[in-house]
Amino acid sequence: MIPDAPPEARRAAIEALYAAYASGDPSLTLAAMADDIEFEFVAPRTAFAFAGPRVGKAGALAAMGEIAKIYSVDFITIKSLMMDGDDVCVIMRAGFTERSSGISLETDLIDVAEVKGGKIVKLREFFSVDHVATQLDSSVLLAIPPGRVSGAG
Repeated sequence: MIPDAPPEARRAAIEALYAAYASGDPSLTLAAMADDIEFEFVAPRTAFAFAGPRVGKAGALAAMGEIAKIYSVDFITIKSLMMDGDDVCVIMRAGFTERSSGISLETDLIDVAEVKGGKIVKLREFFSVDHVATQLDSSVLLAIPPGRVSGAG
């Protein structure tokens, strides 16, 4: 991220981060993160092992590594990017292939981030669990205990 830069430059930096992630090399993405980043894929851990909160670059890297073991990233296309002060919201379309089955899927992702001092200090990624699960296999949904909104608790 570029601190105190015009919105166009900040937008270009954010787009470059997602391009780096899609390329499979997380080093540029990690460089944009604060050492103590709060990082979370918001989904039930019973269905998506990589989900849940992580702290620090090591935690973020572990989560991204867990995803890379399960899925290859086919594409990430930013549909909308909104910035308001330190807050950033990115809406994107992404395509993945499940490595074990070869099943391809597409879904919308929403990232909500907070930037301080030119570094991402908080990142939450949201997606429709039902939409992803129905593209993969309905058994993913069966892994979610009845009556629970998330895997927490």
